[in-house]
Amino acid sequence: MDEVSPAVGRVQLSNVSKRYPGTADAPPAVDGFSLDIHPGEFVSLLGPSGCGKTTTLRMIAGFETLSDGRITLDGADLGSLPPNRRPMSMVFQSYALFPHLSVRDNIAYGLKLKKLSKAEINREVDSVVETMGLQSLDRRAPHQLSGGQQQRVALARALVMRPKVLLFDEPLSNLDAKLRGQMRLQIRKLQQQLGITSIFVTHDQEEAMTMSDRIVVMSGGKVHQVDSPENVYRRPETRFVADFIGTANFIDVHVHDVVDGRADVRVLGMAHSVASHPAVSDTSPSVLLARPEGISLRRAPEGAAIGADVGKVVSASFVGNRIDYEVETEAGILLVSDSADHRGANADDLVQVVVDAERAWLLPDEAA
Repeated sequence: MDEVSPAVGRVQLSNVSKRYPGTADAPPAVDGFSLDIHPGEFVSLLGPSGCGKTTTLRMIAGFETLSDGRITLDGADLGSLPPNRRPMSMVFQSYALFPHLSVRDNIAYGLKLKKLSKAEINREVDSVVETMGLQSLDRRAPHQLSGGQQQRVALARALVMRPKVLLFDEPLSNLDAKLRGQMRLQIRKLQQQLGITSIFVTHDQEEAMTMSDRIVVMSGGKVHQVDSPENVYRRPETRFVADFIGTANFIDVHVHDVVDGRADVRVLGMAHSVASHPAVSDTSPSVLLARPEGISLRRAPEGAAIGADVGKVVSASFVGNRIDYEVETEAGILLVSDSADHRGANADDLVQVVVDAERAWLLPDEAA
């Protein structure tokens, strides 16, 4: 397919809310959602079940009406447009292929509804079939395809419409882990090649982290953070985001001083200067986020006992490229990941536990 112009496809959501009839006493399904999605950007809506991400996607697509707020595409208000008149295509979790149509006819279906000529339809279908590598499958019925092949057909059917915006509703959740990884790479590569603005709904953190330019982390209908995958992981705005993305250790600390975005704290008996959230102060409760890969273990000195920086290995689990440890410390059970190439400890060993201050992040403790 030819590249899509990067000058189209800016989606803006302004204070968008959704409340369903009969739920006046309950929180809105989506509550004051605002976001500016740039042309050609890949944005993932990420969060637990019931957080409002699919409802938000359906409002963008036109399948749900807004209770409040405004959604625009390239400055044009979408409020009065039905789904079939919005220049968008959606790829569904269930693929939604017509079982009685061949692969080729499934792909061509939307073009036929637009009443394009037979020559135009054939030209567009040929192009997307080649792009998606479906040349040898285009005469098959959907039931003759694997899950990954069906997903490629669903994506081809969306792309052939040359939409300004591609919408994805958890499209990879029915695939096995290896195929899911392959499809992630294919979708992202194709999206970058074509420059189509894409909005991707998922509860899978790895999908969001590996595919997105930005991630929108949601919970309870609200947006907790909009940021790059790296910042969402390394510099979460809230304890919820830190806990939801990846694996987190939270260590209670006392803040001695905060200067220029860094705080002086004591962690496991050692003084550290760590990067801190702007809301952290020396008068408010704070908690240190230490990812498992940001903690290292060393052999404890002879005669050492649990306390300060010494802990006891509770378990050591080999998971291929790394070993995951649970370590009992004065700060509680900490999760530690280390390379499988240098296994340094076994269950019941005493170890020194060292937090890498440059990989830690100090947060306000909302739980307090």
